[in-house]
Parts: sequence; C-alpha cells; structure tokens
Amino acid sequence: MVLTTGDDDHRLELLARLGLSLGVVTLLERPLRQARLVAAMRVALNARRRQYEVRALLEEREQREQVLRERAAKLRASEAQFRETADAAPAMLWVSDATLAWTYLSRSWYEYTGTKRGSGLGKGWAKQIHSSDRDRVLQAFADAARSGKPIQVEYRLRVSYGSYRWTLDMSHPQFGPNGALADYVGSVIDIEDLRVAERETQRHRALLDAVLDSLPVGIVIADPEGRLVRWNKAHEELWGFGGSAAPPSTASIPDYAQWRGWWPETGERIQPEEWTLSQALLERQAVTGQLMEIERFDGRGRRFLMNASAPVFDAAGELIAAVAAQTDVTEQRQTQETLRDADRRKDEFLATLALELRNPLAPIRTAVELLKLNGPQDDMVISCRDMIDRQVTDLTRLVDDLLEVSRITRGKLELRKDLVQLRQVVERAVEAARPLIDASHHVLEVSMPEGERWLLADATRLAQVFTNLLNNASRYTATGGRISLNAAAENGELRMTVRDTGIGIAAEHLPGIFEMFSQVTPALERSGSGLGVGLALAKALVDLHGGSIVAHSAGVGHGSEFEVRLPEVDGPSMAAVAANGVGEGATPLRILVVDDNRDSADGLAMLLGLMGHEVTVAYDALDALQLMEQARPQVVLLDIGLPTMNGYQVARQIRAEPWGGDVILIAQTGWGQQEDKRRAADAGFDHHMTKPLNIATISTLLTRIAAG
Repeated sequence: MVLTTGDDDHRLELLARLGLSLGVVTLLERPLRQARLVAAMRVALNARRRQYEVRALLEEREQREQVLRERAAKLRASEAQFRETADAAPAMLWVSDATLAWTYLSRSWYEYTGTKRGSGLGKGWAKQIHSSDRDRVLQAFADAARSGKPIQVEYRLRVSYGSYRWTLDMSHPQFGPNGALADYVGSVIDIEDLRVAERETQRHRALLDAVLDSLPVGIVIADPEGRLVRWNKAHEELWGFGGSAAPPSTASIPDYAQWRGWWPETGERIQPEEWTLSQALLERQAVTGQLMEIERFDGRGRRFLMNASAPVFDAAGELIAAVAAQTDVTEQRQTQETLRDADRRKDEFLATLALELRNPLAPIRTAVELLKLNGPQDDMVISCRDMIDRQVTDLTRLVDDLLEVSRITRGKLELRKDLVQLRQVVERAVEAARPLIDASHHVLEVSMPEGERWLLADATRLAQVFTNLLNNASRYTATGGRISLNAAAENGELRMTVRDTGIGIAAEHLPGIFEMFSQVTPALERSGSGLGVGLALAKALVDLHGGSIVAHSAGVGHGSEFEVRLPEVDGPSMAAVAANGVGEGATPLRILVVDDNRDSADGLAMLLGLMGHEVTVAYDALDALQLMEQARPQVVLLDIGLPTMNGYQVARQIRAEPWGGDVILIAQTGWGQQEDKRRAADAGFDHHMTKPLNIATISTLLTRIAAG
C-alpha cells in the first residue's frame, strides 16, 4: 500500500513503476481518512489470502498429477513385468473380461497351439478346442460368467503339429471394489501324460483287482490312518458281506468292525480291548516292518489267521499302505492238533518202550560191573565182558534216541564229546558191522595211520557213522566182494575212506544220496537195504562233528567210495588219563535200594556193597517205608515205577516224616524226559538218574554225598 499525491497521470505512472518491482500495489491518496485506510487494508489482506489459497490448490494439483504419472509408470512397468513373466511361464496364462472374452494370452499359448499372436483373443481361443469338447467347454464358461465361480474343465486342444492333447483349464474370478465381477485370470496346462498314466494306473488296478479276487485268501489294504481302501472277494466271503452290503471305503478299521462285526453270522463283535491290541500290533508292525499274526475263534468253531505283511512305503520313505491277509485255518489247526496228539501218543509209547528196555538193561549193566570188580580174569571172560559192556552202552544210547526222535527229525541231535582215539572208533564200527560182512563172505581190509590219533568226538555216534557206511557197503556188494576202510592223517585232518566193489551209484543219484529216505535201488529189489536214513544220519553226525562227507562213484557196476574228513586234536597227557580213572575206597554210607525188579535191585546192592557201602534192599513201597523207620538210611536209590505206590508218593511220604528232610533221595528210573525230572524234583528227590545207572557217575555222586 503506497500513499501518494498528485494528479491521476502521476499516480498511474507510479503504480506501473512500483508494480513491476513489488507486484500487487494499492495507491492511497493523501490526505487519507482513517476509514478508507482500514477498508483498503481489509481488501488487500483478503486478496492476499485468496492468492495463497490458489497457490496451495495449484501445488496440490501438481502433486496429484505427479502421483498419477508415477502410478501410470509403475502400472506400465508392472504390466510389462506380468507379460514377461507370463510369457516365460510353462503354463498357458490368460486374462478375460467379465463376459469371459479373453483379453490377454501368454506367448506359450501361441507356441503350444502354433497360432498367430492375438488370434486367440475374444472368443478366438475356442477354435483350437476339439469339436467334440467345444460346446461343453463354452457352456462351462458361460455358466461361470453368470455365477462368478471358479472354472475347472478338461478338453482336447490342438497343438502346433496338428494333433490334439488333453489339457486342464483352471481360472478364478476377480471382483471390483463394489463386489461386481471384474475379470477372470486362468491357466491351461498339458495333462496328456497324466491321462496316459491314469489309464495305465487303471489298467494296473484292474489287473491287481483280478489277481486279488483270484486269491483264495482274504486280502485287505488300508491307508496309514487305518481306512480300508480295497479288499477282495475272498475277504467278503470270510466277513459275510458283498455287493451293496459292503461298508464304505472310508470306514476306519474299528468302525468297520463295529459296523459289521467280526463274524456277522453270529453277531459277535470285536471287543474294544481286542481292537486296541490289534491296533497296537499293527502300529508296531508298521514301525518295525516285522510280520505280525493274529489268530482268533469265531462263534461257529472256526479259526482265522491274519498275517500283516511289511508296510508299504513310497520313494520318500513315507508309509502309504498296510496289507493284511486273512485265512481260514480251521482245517490246518485241526490237522495240527491231530498231529500233536499223535506225537504225544508217540512220545508216550517211546517213553514206555524205553522204560521197558531199560529195566532189563539195568541188571545187565550191574552184572558187567560186578564182573569187572570181582569176576574171573580169564582172557575170554574179559573179552566177552567188555563186548557186553560196549553193546549195553550202545543199546542204552539207542534207547535214549527213542526219546529224542522228534529232536532228530528237527536236526537237534546232541553229542557227548570227549577225547577218543580214532582206532577205538574204527574197531567199534568194525565189530558192529562184522556179522553182516561175514555173512556175505566179504573181504574187509582196514588200514590205520601210525601212532595214536585223537578226535574230540562222541565215540558212539562216530562209530555209528562208520558202521552205517560199512553196512551199506556190505548190502550193495555181491558175495565175495571187497570192502576197505582206510584212515590217514592229512594237514590237521583225519581222512577215512570206505570203498567197495559193489553195484556203484548212478551219476543222477549222487547229488541226493545223503537225503532222508534216499535209496539207490528200490527196497524190494535188495533184501536188507534199509529205510534209507543211514546216510542222512551219517551226514548229520559228521556235520555236528565239524567234518564233511562226500560220495564218489564211477557209475553203476563200478563200486562206490565215501570219504569222511574230521578235525584231528592233540591227545591227553598221561596225568590227565590217570585223573579220569575211577577211584577206589568210597566213604561208607547207609543206602536203601528200592526196586520191584529183583535182579536190578540185588545186582545194584551187590555192586554198592563191593564199593564198601552198607546196603539194604526193598522190593516194594511198603517194605521200603518200613525199612526207612528201622535202618534210617542216609541215601535212598528209589525206583519210580513201583506197584501199589509209585516212587513220587514214597518220596513225599518220606519227606513228611520228621527225619525225612536229612535223607538224600535219588530217583532211578527208566523215565528220563525233562518233564520226568521236573516231577521228581517236585516230589522231593535230590537227584534223578536214568537206568541203566552209570556206575562211575553213581560212585562220584556217593563220594560227594559222603564228603558232605
């Protein structure tokens, strides 16, 4: 605001000059009234305020335009990036408006279909669809446009080389701020290989179903959560359902059991605790991969067995399935029960037979021991005595074998190894085979290595091997033929060879010559050819001794040869041999012998008397109890199989007496199985000895008892 005087021209010139340098200028003429000055100032201040407002509006407009320019640039960059990304994507991407007219197609669409860029926009993309699929696809797109729902449709699309391939088209709707449908964004992928794989999978599934349904056992397949996914017809028959009665495939195993019951004919259901057990076993089987079996009865007297195989894992090691096989094992179990019953009766028969054989063996053994202690020393008597001793020993072992038939068939023979001389084993075998060899007028040649050769072996069992080989050689060699047994020491082994000039062995028979019941000729063609178990038993015994046995033959008519190799060991020192001898002068004991077999009781009493003991004899249980009161023996050798009252009852009655706790009770019996030993211990026996008694063993035991 400028105060001025003068005429109008002067004021205009001044206003023009000041306006160039100061901008907006207001001139006030002097003298100036107060009211005019105030009014002029108000007008000027209002003008300045409006000027600032306009300037602010202009600056805000400029800022908005700058923001719009930046956004437009970003949008263009984003669109370019989207197109670049979409063009590089393996899937064919597309964008449409709300009517599903395509507004954008990625480069991969045009490369896949072999069409020109832009030709697929609008509805042009539909021209590439197979004519058989086009109407269905367009209808699906039209329905989606009305509903605003996602689209997923499969159709065949023509590719660049002219053929059609199956594709999957999936898209999602996009909505504007007002909730109205704006556009669709979708993708198309090639699924031809998946369709081929699916058809192949269906083919394999059909093949698997056919195989499963052809199996005579019930098969169930469950997923890792226990849901049943497949079963076969045999399973339906076992469970008693089929067709519309089958449970849904999503039913879990426990639901399945509760839905149908394990045995639907009877209405019986699996109890919760039974299912918990089964589930725990299944879980453990899934972790360990071990075979699991569950067997149970139904209400109809039938038995079923479920076998769960190893779990099925995918390539990543994830559990994907569990397979169970269910079989009706009623007949098998009945057969097993029958066989077990027959086996039990067989064991009872063998045990009874062994007992009956041991009763006469006991006095024979005692008589031999008496002859050793106080018999004639004539050479012929000694030879006969030793022969009887050896044969009783072998017969005793054979009786023991009667009780171990089941163990023999299972390959569980037990050896009683000791240091033995090869010469003794061979002599025993030759002695056992001599009657058959002499009866056939064979010439037997035996050749032994120089010096003493020792084996760690069961002498009786090893002699049995060579007895079998010599007997076989004699059986299959014509009268007057030659048999040889040659032994030699080679590189820490003893090699024994049995040769004959007999009928020989055909080449086709050699591989199976050591199999059980194998015979080179039918049993009816050669008298006395045996049952065909001798060579099998010989091989089993040689194997148990750590050796080997092989058969050789040049063919039929050229004889045969059996070679046995066994490891040789160092022999014992003379001090060790002396230490193993039977001592003399046992400390006297008061002994009561109780046995209803008078020969056995009297012979044992005589033998114990010669050993220096004070012996009393009783032939039945009542006499034994009466003598117990009178003689008060320290040791009682008590037979189990007594009349009127058996040995177990006598032992219990003795233990019931005030003085009965100090008596040493020794069971002497023909019953030698493990169960018999347990029963004897339960009845109060201190020791259990099997007939015929081993004198060295009983002497050692009595010496230990006397020593306290």
